[in-house]
Amino acid sequence: MTVEDEEFEKVDYSNSNHADSALVGSSFKSCNFSATKLNGSRLVDCTFTDCSFIGTEFGETTLLDCRFLRCKFDTSSFILSEQTRTIFEECLLREIDMQQSSLHGLSFPKSELQSLNMHNLEHFKELDFSEAAELGVLQGMSKLTASKVSMEQMPALGLLLSEELGLSIENHI
Repeated sequence: MTVEDEEFEKVDYSNSNHADSALVGSSFKSCNFSATKLNGSRLVDCTFTDCSFIGTEFGETTLLDCRFLRCKFDTSSFILSEQTRTIFEECLLREIDMQQSSLHGLSFPKSELQSLNMHNLEHFKELDFSEAAELGVLQGMSKLTASKVSMEQMPALGLLLSEELGLSIENHI
């Protein structure tokens, strides 16, 4: 499937197979992509607003200059994906697997990140977590050098990092 410069609203793509698709310059509003297979697809300059991605497969997918606004991602897989200049704004990302992916210029303003697996990232650069509303368990975070976080996030990140590194924290008062 190849889609260019189209607008879609309230379309139900759930449980469908759109692997190896090309979505370019298109916008999707209130669409359901739950349990959809998008493996091997290329998404370029697309906007997704109020969409649902529950159990969606993005394996080996390329996301370039995409924006997700108020979208829900739950138990979705981005394994071996390439994501460049992608914004997840006011999104919920829960139980997301980004293992072995290449991530460049991602940001998460006002998003809730709950259990994001970033083990064995291939390449990553300029990841911006500084405006995330919640940083839950970020697996693989000890390798996320040169990423941005805010000072307000440091206490929670310190605990998560110590847990990932197997450190025990003792309170001596």
